[in-house]
Amino acid sequence: MPDMRRRFPIITRSRCIIVNGEKILVQKDEEGIYGLPGGRLEFDETLPLCVVRELREEAGIEVDPQRLVYIVEYRGVKKGKYKHEILYFFKCNYRGDVKSKSKALSFEWRDPSDLLKEPFWPEPLAEMLVKDYPEFKRVRFIVYVEGKLSYLNTFELK
Repeated sequence: MPDMRRRFPIITRSRCIIVNGEKILVQKDEEGIYGLPGGRLEFDETLPLCVVRELREEAGIEVDPQRLVYIVEYRGVKKGKYKHEILYFFKCNYRGDVKSKSKALSFEWRDPSDLLKEPFWPEPLAEMLVKDYPEFKRVRFIVYVEGKLSYLNTFELK
C-alpha cells in the first residue's frame, strides 16, 4: 500500500461566514457548486489572516474575523480526487462591495435555506448553517468521512 501521507497531503483552509440582513455570502465555482468564501492557508500565514487575504483577493472586500464558528475535517472524494482537508470557518464583519476578481468564482447573497436546495460543499454543513443562522451561538467541530457525518462536537457559547 502506498504511503498516503506523501500522496495526499492534508490541506488547511480558512473560510468565512458573512451575514447581511437575511442573506449569507456564498461563492459558486465553475461547476456550479456553492460554498462559503475563503481559501487555502499559505506558509507562514495565520488562519484569520488567510481569510482576510482570500476575501480581499477574490471578492474585493475587507473582512474582520470575529470568532471561530466551525472546524470541519473532511476526508473523501471531491471533484474526482481524494482530499483530506481541515477547514476553519470564521464569522466575519465586512466592508466594501462584493465583486468577483476571479473568472473561476462568482459571489451571491443567498437565503441560508437555499443552500439545502443547491449543490453545496461540504454537503452536510449546509444543514448546520441553516440551524445556526443568523447568530451562530455555537462552535462546532465536525468530521465528514466519505461524505457522511462521522463526528460532531458542539460547544455552546455563553
